This record gives sequence, C-alpha cells and structure tokens, in this order.
Amino acid sequence: MRAAADNRIRAASTVETAVVMSVVLLSLMLVMFAGFYLHDLNILSGAVCESAQAGAEWERMDENRSVQAYFQDRIRGKLIYFPGALCTVETTGENVCVRASAASGRMRINVNAVAAVREPERMIRVLHQ
Repeated sequence: MRAAADNRIRAASTVETAVVMSVVLLSLMLVMFAGFYLHDLNILSGAVCESAQAGAEWERMDENRSVQAYFQDRIRGKLIYFPGALCTVETTGENVCVRASAASGRMRINVNAVAAVREPERMIRVLHQ
C-alpha cells in the first residue's frame, strides 16, 4: 500500500515539473524574442537617424549619394529578427525624411526620421554683409 502512495507522489511531481518547465521555457522564449525585437528596433532607429543626417549633409553639399545604400550599409549583418528592412527617402528643399520598415510574421517595426537641410554658410554670409 505504501509503495502505491509513493508512486502516486512521484507521478504527481513529474506532472507538476512538466507544467512548470513548460511555463519557464515559454517565458524564456518570450524574453528572448522581446530582446530580439528591441535590439532590431534600436539598430533600425540608429540607422534611420544617421541616414537622415547624412542625407541632409549630402543635400546641402549637392553630393549625389544614395541615402538608401548608406542605410543598407548601416544595418548589414546587424539585424537578428527582422533581416529584410526596407528604406524610403523623401527629399524636399528643406528636409530629408527617411522611413524604414521591417516585418517578420505578425511583428512589424516602422521608424521615421526627419533631418533639416541646414546651410550655415548662407546664414553667416548674410550676417557679415
């Protein structure tokens, strides 16, 4: 009789351990995916801001360089969960707007940055005349 009770206790602890471990592993995977998401969000945000600033400088200096290529260079090999990020650039006379988006499954990241095209030389020349 005592052996049957010991077997029931062992079986109950095995089932409880299985339930607890599945919850722990699920929680661990959730934390990992959240970390991947935040990592990729940080990389994309930095690349978009840098691309907008570089585009504004190139626009000011009348350099014919590709902001999209610069953006792709900034993110190449750095993204974990969203490897296929796309970038669009809108340039007006006063602003450079860079938009990036990436998707993986149902998760999406959209990042925007606007940089003003500053012309300090013109302002300095106006002040000194």
